[in-house]
This record gives sequence, C-alpha cells and structure tokens, in this order.
Amino acid sequence: MYYDFNLPSPKNSDKSELDKVADLLNRIQSIDRAIVAWNTTVEDFKQVKEFRPSEGYPKIQQVNRVTVAVDNPKKNYQLVSTNPINQNIDILAVQPLNKEACKHTCQTHEIDLVSIDLSTPGLLPGYVTAQQAINRGIFFEICYTQAIRDPQRRALFYSNVTKLVQQTRGHNLILSSGALRAIEIKRPADIRIMALMFGMTEAQAENAVGHNYHRLLKKAETRKTTILAAIRVNSPVSSSLTTEAPVSVASSQTITTTTMPLSNQQKRKQQKTNNNKQQKKQKIAQS
Repeated sequence: MYYDFNLPSPKNSDKSELDKVADLLNRIQSIDRAIVAWNTTVEDFKQVKEFRPSEGYPKIQQVNRVTVAVDNPKKNYQLVSTNPINQNIDILAVQPLNKEACKHTCQTHEIDLVSIDLSTPGLLPGYVTAQQAINRGIFFEICYTQAIRDPQRRALFYSNVTKLVQQTRGHNLILSSGALRAIEIKRPADIRIMALMFGMTEAQAENAVGHNYHRLLKKAETRKTTILAAIRVNSPVSSSLTTEAPVSVASSQTITTTTMPLSNQQKRKQQKTNNNKQQKKQKIAQS
C-alpha cells in the first residue's frame, strides 16, 4: 500500500496542470494501491475551494487536505472544531512560519498535522512542545523533496530532520513527497531507507510510511465528526448505603459520584443512636 498526503493541488484547470496531475497518478497507480491527499496551502479559509478528485483511478483513494500558513500566534485562524468549514476537510494541517507560531500550533490549534519547512532554520519545536502535540494526537510531516530540489540546503534539511526525530522520539511522524513531477514519487522501500537515514528505528520507519497514516486518518475523522465531547464515569455500587448525586455539565451529560461505605465503627454508632431513639419512642407511648 502506498501513502502520500502531500500532493500539491493544481492551481487551475489548464491542460498543463491536468497533465501533471495525470502523470503523478499514473506513477502512483503503477506502484500499488494507494491513498493520497491533494494539498492546498492557504492563508485564510476563504481561499479554500471545493475538492474534486480526479476520475479514472480506481486503485487510488483521493482525499483533500488544507494547509493553513500560520505566522502570528495572536491571530484567530479559526482552527477550532466548531468551525463548520473544518468538517469538510479530510486532513487539516498547519505550516508554521516561525518558532512562536509552531509552539502555539502544537499547544492550541485543533488540527491533524504540522508541516514544517525543514530546509529553513529556526522552526523546530522543542522537546516539551513536540510531546504536547503528540499527546494531543497531532502528527508531524517530513517532506523529503525539500532535500531533493535544493542541494544547497540538503545538509540543513538532514540536520533538522534528525532533530525532529529526536524531539518526537520517532513517534507520530509521516513521510510525504510534495511531488510536483512524477519522477519525485518514490517507492515505499526507498522511503523506508530514507527514514532509517533520518535516525528512525526499523519499527519507527515502518510506522512512518504505513501505520501512522491510518492513525492520522482516524484522528482526522474524529475531528470532523466531534464538536463537543464529554465522558461519563460510573463507579460500581457495592452497598445499599451508597448514594448517587448527578452533576450536570455543558454537554447535557451527567457525572455520577458515589459515597464511601460506612466503617464498622460508624455503623455501630449509628445503630446505637437508632436504638436510643426507639427506646425514647416506646417510653412516650407507655406514658
């Protein structure tokens, strides 16, 4: 199975652009069954256009991806689950343009993927920031054509990729092409070799070219279908003295709380109090 979640969407419907799309898909279809994402990079959601997959490629599942370029942590980019536009996007990514934007994205934005230009210095998240993103289910993308197209930045690219693998401990990484030409599409075996060169273990490399893509799609599907969520926890009732007190929350669900059973000393004290009350009632009745 072949995966590539970063194929640049055609800029227009000119014949030259459509021919490039056909060449890319023919190359991918010659490799294996595939899932690919057509990526559109925007600065504002108003620039998002309707996605139309190319027809005539039954072995290739095509999804849409939108990458929002973020440069100002204080700006509201509407990267929240309540934005209705987000629910029509299969994969929602962010491309941070500076380190502060990258940190804010990892900690706050409700997205699926962080795509960093690894051929540019000063954009990588720190260890703590990267782990926060991973704990939130966010993935990081390594676009390997960034090293192929500009040989002068190749050393910087490999250095940044190695640091990213270290900061993430090899978790939640995917390798994409960003291919503009069919010749830039690499086979899965070649991509695994690149992952090992980047410092990943064999298991991490295998995940980065396969299993993590499935996890990313499931995460994205959850983002699309979940707006507000809550969890209800029910504790087991082990005694007739246990009582329940429902507490309402914003999601109209309830959280059930239970009291601890009485100790033996408390039970004896309560029984003694009840006996005294019963004796007083009897005396009043006799009098």
